[in-house]
Amino acid sequence: AIVEAEGRFDFIYIQAPYSETLTNLLQMISEPYNTYVDESFWSVEYEQDENVQKHVVQPLHYQNIEERNNKLEAVSFSGQYGDKVSPKLALVHPNFKGDVVYQGNSELTLSGEFGKEFKPIASWQNNLVYDKDKVIQIWPEFDIDGAVELQYTFRLIQTGADGALIEQIVLTDDMLDSPLEIPAKPFDAYISVTVKARGNGTVHLGPIHKRWSRLDMGQFLLGGSRFVDSQRQEFIYYFHPGDMKPPLNVYFSGYRTAEGFEGYYMMKRMNAPFLLIGDPRVEGGSFYIGSSEYEQGIINVI
Repeated sequence: AIVEAEGRFDFIYIQAPYSETLTNLLQMISEPYNTYVDESFWSVEYEQDENVQKHVVQPLHYQNIEERNNKLEAVSFSGQYGDKVSPKLALVHPNFKGDVVYQGNSELTLSGEFGKEFKPIASWQNNLVYDKDKVIQIWPEFDIDGAVELQYTFRLIQTGADGALIEQIVLTDDMLDSPLEIPAKPFDAYISVTVKARGNGTVHLGPIHKRWSRLDMGQFLLGGSRFVDSQRQEFIYYFHPGDMKPPLNVYFSGYRTAEGFEGYYMMKRMNAPFLLIGDPRVEGGSFYIGSSEYEQGIINVI
């Protein structure tokens, strides 16, 4: 009755001690992964409750009240969103004299001597969009052959006539093992991207992905996950426990230019466990083909 009257809840936050009345209510209104209990109320009773386990209810951890409030504001939104800028829209710096090969939406390959100091090698014609009130996750695809170091610069430029520079973030390749997350701000902005390099070898610059972040609560959806191989190639996956009985249904997303999960509601109607898998690479996916590590990762997840 509550769901019929109010609609599906995107996020449920509990500040109350365990009780059977509460968990019986959760059975009616919770979806897997969308319910969190304040850590100060989390207990063994919560951990052992069947409804809590079925809906993957988890404790919400935080260091202070400000962090808690920021976290709740950051993840309490409907839907999902992700896009990218293609390497075919990257402009090679005119001072770079090495070999340049554009490989469509897959990568821009630069080979040669980059110098002893960091020097610009490429910038993107198109900016990413920073959406206000969202934590924005950035994941640049790149790979390196030889003794080359990269340095990415992300500049937040406020929309409007003045186009003021708000913030500049400079990260070397070894600092990008995890996605960059830009905290939520109360205004829209653009994110420009430039890359510098030093050393000698070959650089493979792929797309730069932008997503609405769920912080540590999931990728795209609450409970969503991502796999990334040693070449920074990704796939995303989401497991829904359904009725917790066999068989497991696996859905691979087809061609999809927007990044995120596909087929959620269709699979949910089957009321059985299901696994969604998506390929956010290139333009619309890359047929789930990759390194042996990448392909084995898909098998392992299933």
